[in-house]
Amino acid sequence: MRTDKPVDAGSARAMENYREFLNLKSNDPALRARAMRRLGDLNLEASEIERGEREQSSADALQSGEAIKLYTALLESYPEYRQSDGVLYQLARAYESNGQPEQALDALDRLVSRFGSSALIDEAQFRRGEILFSAKRYQGGRTRLRGSHPARPSVHLLRAEPLQARLVAVQAGA
Repeated sequence: MRTDKPVDAGSARAMENYREFLNLKSNDPALRARAMRRLGDLNLEASEIERGEREQSSADALQSGEAIKLYTALLESYPEYRQSDGVLYQLARAYESNGQPEQALDALDRLVSRFGSSALIDEAQFRRGEILFSAKRYQGGRTRLRGSHPARPSVHLLRAEPLQARLVAVQAGA
């Protein structure tokens, strides 16, 4: 790990400790899952701090890439992890941070389809809308958002609808 990163010494040491713990191959799945989650979060945080101070660099991509690997491994290794909705949300953020909006959108789609009652649904829907709007996929975004809850099409879209209507109006030149 580079020492000139804007990660404080405490965070850098914590990241190193989590890496060392994961290398020990502990037999406690709950502890491994928590360590993977926390190390992913720390890498994502470091990546975002660094990006805030300068344009994305290869070092920044390495940290968000490590977060992506950790979150993906966590979801694959512990499919019943009780905070998988949060991991999917963080995975989407890491993909966005790494300049991979389609993969971010896929992670958010998984969150919405698997965890419809998550406290993160509104934020996930908003992020989905932002990604689709940035890609100028206005109508596709509307269809995709509606299709996420076919049995309850408006439950989690109420807050997103006014924003979505404004975005469609802007696109149409209204």
